Amino acid sequence: MSSRREIINYMGAGAIGAAVGFYAGARELLGIQSDETVRQVPEDSSTEDPSAGDTSTEESSTEDASLEGVWPQAGYDAQSRSANPAGIPQRSEPSEQWVFETGWEVRGEPAVSGEELYFTSLDGNLYNVDATTGEEGWRYETSETGWTSPALWDDLVLFTSARDDALYAIDADSGSLSWEFETRDSIWRSPKVVEDTVYFGSNDQNLYAVDIESGTEQWRHSTDGAILSVPAVADDRVYFTSRDDNLYCVDQEDGSELWSVQASDQTDPLIGSPTVVGETVVQSARGGPQRGYSTRDGTVLWETDVNGGGGSVHDGILYYTVNGQDGSTLRAVDPPTEEVQWTLDQAAAGNITDDVLYYTGENGAFGAVDLESQNKIWESTLSADIKGSPLVVDEWVYLPGGDNNLYAYK
Repeated sequence: MSSRREIINYMGAGAIGAAVGFYAGARELLGIQSDETVRQVPEDSSTEDPSAGDTSTEESSTEDASLEGVWPQAGYDAQSRSANPAGIPQRSEPSEQWVFETGWEVRGEPAVSGEELYFTSLDGNLYNVDATTGEEGWRYETSETGWTSPALWDDLVLFTSARDDALYAIDADSGSLSWEFETRDSIWRSPKVVEDTVYFGSNDQNLYAVDIESGTEQWRHSTDGAILSVPAVADDRVYFTSRDDNLYCVDQEDGSELWSVQASDQTDPLIGSPTVVGETVVQSARGGPQRGYSTRDGTVLWETDVNGGGGSVHDGILYYTVNGQDGSTLRAVDPPTEEVQWTLDQAAAGNITDDVLYYTGENGAFGAVDLESQNKIWESTLSADIKGSPLVVDEWVYLPGGDNNLYAYK
């Protein structure tokens, strides 16, 4: 398994340090509830050992007792590259292990640290469950969350609430409130944690920087539209979009504007989130083209001739989704030039663990692509709509479902 030093080198010492510290205090579950919300799935009875179904849950818990994987927030790192190059991938077709039922759709990907998994549901709850059994440790209730993922920092779990207009910091051990930061309107997207600061946008048209230890505001940057994007941070700059159709670059220290550029000429508002790849910031508009902008001054470096969205990065190559009448196509491009390296039909770009990209397809399909060979290595099907990218940590595959469930495969 790759060392934590390799992870630190990739993400930056400040960003991953908090996540590793979070794991170092691995905790037992608190206040485990009944099995009403968790369905354990036994091994396939057709395996050679006929007793496997009776012991699978116990054996799995023992085998995975030393899980060390970390996926600390939406997009994984500060630049939102959605890739953990030091993670342990799932290279074989997995089977369903457990299902956790919530009161509404699960829209965001989980955050994971060792055996602890955290995720939100549109039912308004932040959930803490065991990553290998799905047993609930605690939940924190709000009025309604948006399409959000939690972010981990030291012993806190940070997440946003749409209807409460607030960012919450929750104690990871007890599930109790440490502090909350209120804005003047709803918050629909995930926060981004970098070192000791959390960045997030609100429908009140502001991007906020808040000190994580104290919950106090460091600065805010005002725009002329609601902010429905997850910020990306690189080289002391913060990138985000607003529904005023602009892509913004502001100073990480004080929030002063360095440049902004109109990034959408479509009827639909700009709601996509940026990804930083080297000296290029990539941004897509719903219903519009994918564009690469210079991180230095916002100059357009390239533009696709097709509708695109999403983005993950591995070895300097950008993977994103092209939306067409015949379904989705995974496209691999060189970010500085947008030169197409290869494509894969019936696959939408997703998160990357090691050198394996996990995609979604039509009718509940999900699978894995080896990025070296550029071939699909397995594909499976979920009986529900998948509402986010598959997330793989320590060979476990987590899927947010439109049927109110979070699914775990291995």
